[in-house]
Amino acid sequence: MEKNEVLKVLEEELGIPGTMLSGSKSSYRTLHPNNFVIFNSNVITKEHGKIWWGDIDTAIDGITLKNISKKLNIIFYVLKERDARFDKENDTTDALIKLSIWDTTKEPNERPKSDNYGMYSRN
Repeated sequence: MEKNEVLKVLEEELGIPGTMLSGSKSSYRTLHPNNFVIFNSNVITKEHGKIWWGDIDTAIDGITLKNISKKLNIIFYVLKERDARFDKENDTTDALIKLSIWDTTKEPNERPKSDNYGMYSRN
């Protein structure tokens, strides 16, 4: 499947790139304290590289991404903003995948086993 076709499906299900869950990260966390949320995330695939960006609540959007993943037979990897932007934008897809903190092989709302960045849900 071509990148633009995958992006179209993501836009239909998650919204356009840059979609925000809330105007306030702290308010969203207060309302959803048990959800693993990645604000300003980057979504990549091995086949297409960076394909979407925006806020992801893995408890909610994780279900959507897993359904799309199954339908399209593509694994989606979710990275923090700084791990796929700025000086990392030209890194190989394989290097970026190693930095992912959630992907569609995991359960919705499943948190990373280790937290090398401090508070993994904060950017």
